[in-house]
Amino acid sequence: MKRILITAVMLAGLSLSAASYQAKIMINGAGDGVKMAKGTCSAGGSVSNATWLKENNEKIIIASFNAEKEWKKGEFSFTPEKDGKVVLQLLSWASDDKGKTINGWVLIDDITVEGAVLENGNFEGEDISVWKLKIKQDIRAEIVEGSGRDSSKAAKICYECTADYTKPIQVKAGQEVKISYWYKIAP
Repeated sequence: MKRILITAVMLAGLSLSAASYQAKIMINGAGDGVKMAKGTCSAGGSVSNATWLKENNEKIIIASFNAEKEWKKGEFSFTPEKDGKVVLQLLSWASDDKGKTINGWVLIDDITVEGAVLENGNFEGEDISVWKLKIKQDIRAEIVEGSGRDSSKAAKICYECTADYTKPIQVKAGQEVKISYWYKIAP
């Protein structure tokens, strides 16, 4: 019996470790027709265009970082080709040990933007109205007290329940925009 229990615990641990979680930020300039050139990306991450969209491909950039149980910082940059507004959305992607998409939860906190203005990127204070939290049937994205990087608040999101920044971000042609954020798998 003891051997069976140990085996079950080991398999459960393998299953969790084999699952894959990604914390993502999407920058969408399609509304204003803003094409963006990909810039730098910190180690452990990647930046790509929305390859599934043919004509708006260069107007959407997605930064992805593999999330783990501990907080990590991701940074990426892009350069808009013209003045305009872009939209920021927090996304996550998770798959089980067999590669099947699941609604795995990720926390994102302390988003900073250099080269443009972003309000309340740390989700603090009473007014979180700059963030629209998606709801899908009985699950929802949320701002969770005490789950942030410094015991503050953080956004808890999953594949179907994203968090959208409600104010378009003004960008300038040729001016690099650098975005950084902290992320981890939600407990």
